[in-house]
Amino acid sequence: VGTALGGGVAIAFAARHPARVGRLVVSSPACGGSEVNTRQLERAAGFEKDGVRPYADQSLALSYPKKYRTDRAKFEEYRNRWICNDPESFAAHGRMLANMNESVNFGKIACPALVLSGTDDPLRTPESVKAIADAIPDAQYRELSAGHFLPVTSPDVWTENVLPFLAG
Repeated sequence: VGTALGGGVAIAFAARHPARVGRLVVSSPACGGSEVNTRQLERAAGFEKDGVRPYADQSLALSYPKKYRTDRAKFEEYRNRWICNDPESFAAHGRMLANMNESVNFGKIACPALVLSGTDDPLRTPESVKAIADAIPDAQYRELSAGHFLPVTSPDVWTENVLPFLAG
């Protein structure tokens, strides 16, 4: 199970180790390839130079849309955790994404897969996530009312979809 870059890592693992994965769930997966550009590498350099705080509001505006910030304390806690991320680690994640391309491995996934997209995710649009689901053999695809980080912005909706699939 993985979200965003964690979804890309889960896809990579499932493709490379099919005997070790019984079911796969990814939401808004970041898999590298065509979605990576110079901006990603510039952002990584910016994290190392300036830290993550200057990027917080812009990033959270895209990944955690205002319509899902119904609990102010919950959002502030998430924002504070985001700001406290290690800049070098964030930069390394960005560079990892810039150097990966899991699209060549989608067809190798042999287990049942559930691919989820947030209807309000401008970073991994429903169209781009559906294309990933279409490339994974027999994958189920669902669009949920959520932002980029589905388990964070819409935990109840995410749980209602994921737990029954994993139990299946």
